[in-house]
Amino acid sequence: MNIDEYEKEFVDTYDAFSKAVKCELEAAFETAGENVKRPQAIQSRAKTVKSLRLKLENRNLLASEAIETEIKDLAGVRIIFYTNTDVNYFSGSRLISDRFFVEHKHTKIHYPNPENDDEPYDADHYIVHLTPEILTRSEYSRFKDLRCEIQIQTMLGHVWAEISHEIIYKPEVSGFCNASITAIKKRMRKIVQQYLGPAGHEFDKVLHDFERLRRGKELFDRGMLETLEHSSDNNDRHSTLSTIKEYISSYDDLAAIYPELAQALCNAVNVARQTMPKPIPENFQNLSGYSEGRTAEEITSLAVDILRTLRYFNVEITFHSLAKILRDEADDEVRKDISKAVKQLAGYNIDVWNKCGPGVQCLLTELVEKLPFVDSAPLKQIARIIWCEALGITLEGKSTSLVPDGSGVILTVRRGVVRVSDELKMARRKSINGLIALFDQPGLLAEKKEIVSDLMNAMSEPRVQPEDYHKDLYAMMLSDVEKITDLFAERIDQQPYELLHHIECEIFRTYANQNK
Repeated sequence: MNIDEYEKEFVDTYDAFSKAVKCELEAAFETAGENVKRPQAIQSRAKTVKSLRLKLENRNLLASEAIETEIKDLAGVRIIFYTNTDVNYFSGSRLISDRFFVEHKHTKIHYPNPENDDEPYDADHYIVHLTPEILTRSEYSRFKDLRCEIQIQTMLGHVWAEISHEIIYKPEVSGFCNASITAIKKRMRKIVQQYLGPAGHEFDKVLHDFERLRRGKELFDRGMLETLEHSSDNNDRHSTLSTIKEYISSYDDLAAIYPELAQALCNAVNVARQTMPKPIPENFQNLSGYSEGRTAEEITSLAVDILRTLRYFNVEITFHSLAKILRDEADDEVRKDISKAVKQLAGYNIDVWNKCGPGVQCLLTELVEKLPFVDSAPLKQIARIIWCEALGITLEGKSTSLVPDGSGVILTVRRGVVRVSDELKMARRKSINGLIALFDQPGLLAEKKEIVSDLMNAMSEPRVQPEDYHKDLYAMMLSDVEKITDLFAERIDQQPYELLHHIECEIFRTYANQNK
């Protein structure tokens, strides 16, 4: 077939063929189910004689007698999706290959590269024939051996391609003002690089974030805590906890559900400790085809991490939950992780301090007084952490932000100093008395040395210089130093030499640090 024959006899045939391919695609989308994204539009067309002639001229094929083999898009269909993500979903499906016979050797993924002079055209092209089954229909029999090009594009890419086609590939001003045409081409590239490319990326991010929220809402709608409670094994339990951790911050009224959530986390840890790991089938992971199942330690760490993230929604509930989990934990590394969570809860956070002063520390020192920690080493550890943190005077807060060019993350550490108040003095006095009471209990030498180090925290200067309130701060510290010194003096004759030496070294070290 030459171009004259195409114009006189075959334009309508190829137009009908493209409409038939479009019809088959629409039917395929209707039966594909939810796993395949629906396109915004499907367009079909036969190549116009004018456009075909220009293409043949550019390729020196105007005299060809077999243009149907030289030109693959005499019939064309374009599937237009909203975003790159939708295109990727579709590309991962088998909708085209299941519906048509695909010429894989002529199928192309177009993207900017040196071979096309970095032309910013981005699309997937499939060359297809109708299958023998479809050709058995009488209305389709005349399309045997015809080829159609199916293009997959985003909405933004479609707009750019249409404008480019009109302005660049078939300009009415050919041979006139070439410098201006070159400038227009540059502007078209600039539109993709500076506007359409970034816009497409931002659309993808917005839809990704929205999809995350939707999945999180589905979890809450079907009963997040009920799902966790009825997990059949630690693998399911870990999966549910991971989902909760990912989406919990998106819940609008966390304070209302936090008591129930904290209880569910503690229950999940208890059940996990009584559940043997169940192997997870994972092909290609190892020779047996299975990997080790999720352990109770992994469940505990996830639960603690959720409590750590939400710790200030209800300080008392967080405290009791962490104490309950730590009390029965056997793994050393997990115990360390729980202790870190307790320390973060008890520490002087600058943002929390700006809202409620020493309210968290006052509440925690009251709660510790009620703990039955006399015969429980884990609960003693919690008491020590809370008392030690209450004796600190440095406020600290951390925040992250993106580098303006998106190349990394900036970590900002802010520090300040506590302001003296009656509440702060009371929390410190309770902490000193509590640590001394622990010191007086029968115990190992190492434990008593640790308590001495904790008490020295009350004698340490802040890591930043206080401002106008330094007199009140130093007066409070000196009062506490005097109290600690007197308490040690009362007990000095009862202590072994090694402990006396440790006390002397700690006091000297504190003095030396403050006089640098």
